[in-house]
Amino acid sequence: MSPSSPSSTLPSLRQLAEVVHRGAATWPGSLLLTAAPGEADVAIGTWPIPTEVHHPADPLVGFLAPPHWTVLGLTTTGRAWRAVPGPEGPPEAVRITTLFDRHGEASTILTTADGGEEAIEEAPGGWVADVVARALGRPTPAPDVSLSAWVEAAWLDRIAELVLDQPGQVRRWAALARLHPLAPTGPARPGVLLAVETRALDLESSWGRMRRLWRSGPPVPAGLAPPGGVPVELPDWFDDGSFSRWVTRDLVPAAELLPAVLDALPDAVGRELVEALVTPPGPAG
Repeated sequence: MSPSSPSSTLPSLRQLAEVVHRGAATWPGSLLLTAAPGEADVAIGTWPIPTEVHHPADPLVGFLAPPHWTVLGLTTTGRAWRAVPGPEGPPEAVRITTLFDRHGEASTILTTADGGEEAIEEAPGGWVADVVARALGRPTPAPDVSLSAWVEAAWLDRIAELVLDQPGQVRRWAALARLHPLAPTGPARPGVLLAVETRALDLESSWGRMRRLWRSGPPVPAGLAPPGGVPVELPDWFDDGSFSRWVTRDLVPAAELLPAVLDALPDAVGRELVEALVTPPGPAG
């Protein structure tokens, strides 16, 4: 199952991934996958992910896998773009199975709509990798975004919801200033002062402090969590890296959203918005 498996007769992580991937080929939804080795065999478990969840990894948030689960992963369907030179083509339908073990090793099997199968041995990054790592009690990579970038992406998300449906309707700066996550009560603050508040957050706080202050519950009710394991309070379940990527996962980066927002605002209000941003606007990507 991994280099430290108790017996050389046990399958490798890739072999396990291939078995469960092919066995679940006709399953219409997503499955949580587990493996627990015995002396000379492996017990493979599957749990259907409820269709009502936002993301197939969400039921694992706040979940700590039992110790005898040495492998944990998901099989699901999705859309993928091929990283090839030239113009980007349309996404293709794929089924993907990824298994992780408690040593941080991973194996992924991907099947395209035409039946082609590909094995990927590099450990993936992103939200699924974070959630499975935390469910196995493993650390995740450090945050790759600042607190100020989080605040500004959340702010622009609120602004976009207000202005993009009705371009030209927002004429005054105060309507935007009051949407800022750090805006105090009372009169609307100028953009330069909101930028001061955002810079102070980077200097005076941390992702660890934000995580400990977080009061939102798990993304799915307890009744939709997988069986077995132990529920853990979210400030303790997350580490800083996984928490940072969880709260920013649905936010469009500010550099990508800002041009459309500015096009929908009067020039003076747009200039004030740019002054309020800690990270200077630039090309997305």
